[in-house]
Amino acid sequence: MNGQTGKFVGNLPLDKKALIVAAGPSLDDTIKTIQKKVQDYYIIATDTALSILSSSGIIPQAVISLDGQNISSAHFLHNKSSDLSNTLFLFDLCANSSAVKAVLNKNYNISFFTSGHPLSEYINRFFNLGLTRLFSGAGTVTISALDFAIKAGFKNIFVAGAKLDGNKLLTNGGRVLGVTAISFTLKGAIKKAYKTIKKYIECSQKIPTFNYIILFYI
Repeated sequence: MNGQTGKFVGNLPLDKKALIVAAGPSLDDTIKTIQKKVQDYYIIATDTALSILSSSGIIPQAVISLDGQNISSAHFLHNKSSDLSNTLFLFDLCANSSAVKAVLNKNYNISFFTSGHPLSEYINRFFNLGLTRLFSGAGTVTISALDFAIKAGFKNIFVAGAKLDGNKLLTNGGRVLGVTAISFTLKGAIKKAYKTIKKYIECSQKIPTFNYIILFYI
């Protein structure tokens, strides 16, 4: 993806397995497995998993962040254990600005996307940025990472540090579905929101039978 256009560019190793790494408790049990087979994966890390991977000598090919809270910047400001010059950093437009600055100051590769946050959607539309939208569910970065892998074209997708509970993707506890929609009227916004909920449910129900191979480390 290009930081200005938000379009997918470049040649990704789609013949590899995409490994999404979240920071759930199960990551402790799978980190050694990842270390042994690191060359087999295109690793997409959530921001919360970045320091864990770095301290284990694992350099992800991509890192995704969408949380605007100050605590999110710690994952980037205090991560000095690895050279991430070849890593692609993907930020939601509403991600923490200090985290973005930390990456820019190191001249790392960076790109932006929208995840459905009303402010980022407004900026994207108002300035006609054409940024790619990554689905995030209720604002869950692991789901955005999964959507990135799918949109990038990977067919074999694995997830570590998360688990599938029924049709719900969990990292460390449950999530409440939060949907926002923009319209000129309240009635129109509500209608669009319910359409999004329906799409989310349909998508969730299809996860176990996608045309992708998804393995959840539990």
